[in-house]
Amino acid sequence: ADRGDFRKRGQRARELLDALSPAEAAPVLETLARVREAEATLRRNAAAGQPTFGLIHADLHYHNLLFARDTVKAIDFDDCGFGPHLYDPAVMLSEVLNWPNYAPLRNALLTGYRRVRPLASEHEALLDTFIALRTIQDALWVLEWRVHPALGPDWPLSHSPSRPPCGMTRDAWTHDAWTHDALPHCLYADARKRYHRA
Repeated sequence: ADRGDFRKRGQRARELLDALSPAEAAPVLETLARVREAEATLRRNAAAGQPTFGLIHADLHYHNLLFARDTVKAIDFDDCGFGPHLYDPAVMLSEVLNWPNYAPLRNALLTGYRRVRPLASEHEALLDTFIALRTIQDALWVLEWRVHPALGPDWPLSHSPSRPPCGMTRDAWTHDAWTHDALPHCLYADARKRYHRA
């Protein structure tokens, strides 16, 4: 994605944020402030010679991975660009946050990650902040796209997770969350939990 595209996304995010009540916007603003602090830390470390920024996929979750025998390949590079390395594992972990085996999955992912790229404990401590950022981005994406005519009425059913987020029932996920504001509010609440854990 080029800088113009990022500017357009930023403008759209601000418009969506302006549509929220102050109470709804608070966890989003708190998380964004925490992200700015994390980025500042990573930039200081980069200036000291630590590899903290570079080319990232930026949408690296299990739906964008193809498996064949003993190999795995990533697809869907339309969000690819320059960013913090931590964002890629954060995206992957954000997709499995509500799975019952989240803790061992997280441990396995970070163990494998360290075989390829160093991950200082100081940087790992910032991971939940980027998970919260991804959660907010997902909520904004839903707000923007849930009424798009190209998606069709069956879109919620085709995008139903095996375990709906934030303790929602499957019925609420497949119906109420997509026709009202339940899902964005639920995701913001999840982001707030991520923020306070970070």
